[in-house]
Amino acid sequence: MTRVAGIVVVCCALAAAAETPPADPLEGALVSLKVTGGFTPYRSVSYEVLWRGRTAVVNHYRSLVNYDEALHEMRLCEREELQRLLKDLSDAGALTLPSAPTPKVRVGALRYEIEIRPGGAKGKVHTFTVDEPDAQPDPRYARIVRRVRGFVVRATGELPFRNVFFDPGTFGFLNLPSVPAARVEIDGRDIGLETPLYGYELASGVHEVRLIDPKSGAERRHNLRVEPGMTTIVHIEVGPR
Repeated sequence: MTRVAGIVVVCCALAAAAETPPADPLEGALVSLKVTGGFTPYRSVSYEVLWRGRTAVVNHYRSLVNYDEALHEMRLCEREELQRLLKDLSDAGALTLPSAPTPKVRVGALRYEIEIRPGGAKGKVHTFTVDEPDAQPDPRYARIVRRVRGFVVRATGELPFRNVFFDPGTFGFLNLPSVPAARVEIDGRDIGLETPLYGYELASGVHEVRLIDPKSGAERRHNLRVEPGMTTIVHIEVGPR
């Protein structure tokens, strides 16, 4: 009986081992670029790409001084895109570069902190900082900053500076989903964003919204009212009725 039980235990262990999937070489991969100093209207700015649960996630984040709501956009990207980004950064020396020397004259120059982890069990985090990368003698710093920032912005789009200086009680918020996703104009102005919009600040009152499907060119116009301190929710279908 003991021998049979031992065989059963060994067989179960082998079966469990066979069912364990191999480690993903991208597990734990991270690319992070943060603005940590210099003259900027934002309290913090970050560009981030990470591998999370078998998915590549791209984050663009900005927070404003003395303002609770952050500007944030998140998108997914293909596995191959993240692999290509990691390779380009590695080829540029991002896994070994030391922090750049601080320029002698530094008036308002942005300081970037770069953090990179290629992923995998042996992947180690490498972090370095650089002030005013375009002014550095080593062009690799500027190349790395441009590559990371460009990758994130292409995925998420820019985050336009919002007017957060409304007097209290004179503005509300707009939630605007649509089918399909569409470019947004408000009161004849292209706001540089696409639907869905959530928590977008607008002065209280009536506004004209125009949605344009970038693929078909179809558009819809809608007048809506924003009440002070309230959130107006409008769902619009763009395309043939």
